[in-house]
Amino acid sequence: MKAMAKARASLAINDVAARLWEQSGKHDAAPDATSQNLARLIEYFGKVTPLTDIDHACAMRMVAWRRGHHRKGRKKAPLIASATVNRSTTQVLQRLFTFAKAEGAVLENEPKWGELILKEPPERVRELHDHEATRLDDRRHVMEHLDACVAVEHWHTAVGLGAADLESRDRHRGARRIAERDVIELHPTNRMDQVERTR
Repeated sequence: MKAMAKARASLAINDVAARLWEQSGKHDAAPDATSQNLARLIEYFGKVTPLTDIDHACAMRMVAWRRGHHRKGRKKAPLIASATVNRSTTQVLQRLFTFAKAEGAVLENEPKWGELILKEPPERVRELHDHEATRLDDRRHVMEHLDACVAVEHWHTAVGLGAADLESRDRHRGARRIAERDVIELHPTNRMDQVERTR
């Protein structure tokens, strides 16, 4: 009751999640994932369970439960990664606690988050083979040359382009797009890697 009086608002996990969603969650970069993660916690603990009833032991059982989930919900698929458990479950619950405390709640039995976060494997870095490195360097040189051509074209634009110049410009731009595509296909880490989607 002490925590409830301090917060002057319901500490039921469903109510705290609803307020967090309205104030910040729906503005997250991935609101659908936020909504899904909050719904998962509400289903696990039960709508009316107050945050004051969720202590470290409860949070540990939650982590163990989540670690048993498979990717994409397929039983034959591998288990979800530690990073997914952290970001889709533990850190979401921690966010609810942080939000409630900002509202004025005193949560004396708050879980020890540092002990709940699972270790994540370091990012793997693959070295390029010699032929890959050579090809990548060649493509970069081509792109640098095409950039220089584009710079010249910009100057031509300032003084007026003829039909032949326009055709040449288009060829350069098309060649550059091909070069960029080849670099990305050769070295896919240039792409923006997407973190495994939460389930």
